[in-house]
Amino acid sequence: MKKPIAFLLSVLLSSFIWTTGNAGLDPQDSGLPNDSIQPAATTWVDIATGPVADPGNNTGLAWGDFDGDGDDDLYLAKDDSGQANVLLVSNGDGSFEVCDVLVLGDTGVSLGASWGDYNNDGYADLFLANLDGGNRVFRNEGPGGNCAVFTEVFAADLNLTGESVGFEWVDYDHDGKLEVYVSNRDGANQLLSSANGFMDLAPVDLQYPNASQGAAWCDYNQDLKPDLFLVTEGFEHHLYAQQSPAAFADQVLTTKISGQGCSWGDYDNDGDFDVFVTYWGQNDVLWDNLGNGQFAPVTAPWLGTHDKGQSAAWGDYDNDGFVDLFVANSFEPNVLYHNEGGTGEFSVVTDLEGPATDRSIGAAWSDVDLDGDLDLYICNHNAANQLLRNDQSSQGNWLQVQVRGLADGTQSNGMALGAVIKVEAGGLTLWRQVSGSSGYASQSSLVQHFGLGSETAVDQVTVTWPYVNPDGSHHETVILDPATNGRLLVVEPPYSVSSVPDGQVPQTYALGQCHPNPFNPQTSLPFTLTEAGRVDLRVYDVSGNLVKILVAGETRAAGEYTVVWHGRDQAGNKASAGVYFYQFLVDGRGETRSAVMVK
Repeated sequence: MKKPIAFLLSVLLSSFIWTTGNAGLDPQDSGLPNDSIQPAATTWVDIATGPVADPGNNTGLAWGDFDGDGDDDLYLAKDDSGQANVLLVSNGDGSFEVCDVLVLGDTGVSLGASWGDYNNDGYADLFLANLDGGNRVFRNEGPGGNCAVFTEVFAADLNLTGESVGFEWVDYDHDGKLEVYVSNRDGANQLLSSANGFMDLAPVDLQYPNASQGAAWCDYNQDLKPDLFLVTEGFEHHLYAQQSPAAFADQVLTTKISGQGCSWGDYDNDGDFDVFVTYWGQNDVLWDNLGNGQFAPVTAPWLGTHDKGQSAAWGDYDNDGFVDLFVANSFEPNVLYHNEGGTGEFSVVTDLEGPATDRSIGAAWSDVDLDGDLDLYICNHNAANQLLRNDQSSQGNWLQVQVRGLADGTQSNGMALGAVIKVEAGGLTLWRQVSGSSGYASQSSLVQHFGLGSETAVDQVTVTWPYVNPDGSHHETVILDPATNGRLLVVEPPYSVSSVPDGQVPQTYALGQCHPNPFNPQTSLPFTLTEAGRVDLRVYDVSGNLVKILVAGETRAAGEYTVVWHGRDQAGNKASAGVYFYQFLVDGRGETRSAVMVK
């Protein structure tokens, strides 16, 4: 088994370029209504073998990097009493090995699980939802034993014996400490506070008592407060808009129908998140966020006649810049819908159909082989699970962004759940939210994947952190010109307030030391503006000769920025090893620091 490596605690992780497979095969015709073969052919290869295929009664799954080595591991939940849940550790190439941690092998009736770093120590902890015998929390103590050490956390409000169906880690009050929202079929829903020993502190508005199913948090109205969508079985669905941590306004979206799961995603790239809901007994529904606090159902003949939806998962599988949608169905074919340019039109790519007896439940995306496109895992209840490797015959450019809260745990939660990431690349502007669940009984990768289509460069990445500063603000980090076709790691910077003695001119900027330093082939140069200003950032050699203009007289708003110097001169040639100086000016005033490029 491979050994885990330490977390990288830097503002920017140097980007890597991964080579993609090219099978060159046509997708299989689904035979369903409105079927359409896409120009960019995709081949899906089921690479599940051994414990990855696991033919037990699997229900849910959670992708998460529990060992901190940069690739997603997999936890599988089963609802057959006597069958143990399984933790699989990734080898980074699409293969997995069993991580034999006895305490994680729950043999009760489980539905699903979710990863979240509740104690902000840099290690992903696990919440397990059970349909009997109480829910469970496992604290990740880090490397040790066979592959990791987990300790069970005991709390009275975790041990209720009802049927828990929906669940998600969330920092709903943005205090840097996670809660778990749990929706129950046979009792009031709960909000379990990790800062208070997982005591149920749900405000009255969120204690819905009737047959709850899936639940998902999202800041749908862009007021920097997480809101909650709740699906019920046989009752109205509810959208709870947060007014304060103690008060939520309830908007009923539907009549009494049997919903299953829900999943947020910005299908039309307009900057607000839309929600897809799966149902039993009627067609699934895509609710379009109108941007004014209201939602409207999208007219969707492309959904066909499916009425046994379980989990739904958004992901841009073909890297064209628009998130696509996979829906796992019970007793009828699963469906992958290709997003036709954010217009509200989708086309069926392939049904990914298995045996007629399949009952697919959980489904979630992750780039399991680290090749720059999303792969798909499907939990099947009475057949072997599937791990569908995405082999593109052609694909667009891409960027993956991973975010982490401040390492000392004093600001955002460790996994930055609730952070909103905006990527601007030429004609594309894309948004993702880091979430503790997706669909029904599932959790997709916390690494956010952005397809860029034909765009070859990213102008900037903006991260809005899920923490309220002492002055009531939310701070942002801006990364300028990151490399494409790689992964970017952004770590939350510390909040600071500068004090200026009376009679002195206030410092309106700060230039940080580049990182890494020494470097090769690239380094990131951080700076902060406390108010808007005209920015120049240039690199010079030891003789004072201009090497590279990174920012040329651009007016920038107050905020935190990082500019990447790719180690090349103004003509695009690779710079020589040696000492360089980068000069930072704001409205003509500034400072200079040094950087060392090594061979």
